[in-house]
Amino acid sequence: MYIVKYCNIYIYIYIIYIYIYIIYIYIYIYIYIYIYTYIRPLSFFVTSILHFELLWLCYEVISAKILPTDFKCSNI
Repeated sequence: MYIVKYCNIYIYIYIIYIYIYIIYIYIYIYIYIYIYTYIRPLSFFVTSILHFELLWLCYEVISAKILPTDFKCSNI
């Protein structure tokens, strides 16, 4: 009963967390486009770092660090 009361709050927190990571992904895409168009000599080095960061953020969104696997709302 105690978990059911606070279950919706946890779901909303995780949805907000995922939206924050989506905003981060958009920021990285804009930085990538800006660097690629205006700063050509540094583009290869910086964009490789941005690609790694973008893949890491996607991994964190998908992985169990954000979405809990052992938390069940409808089990009680």
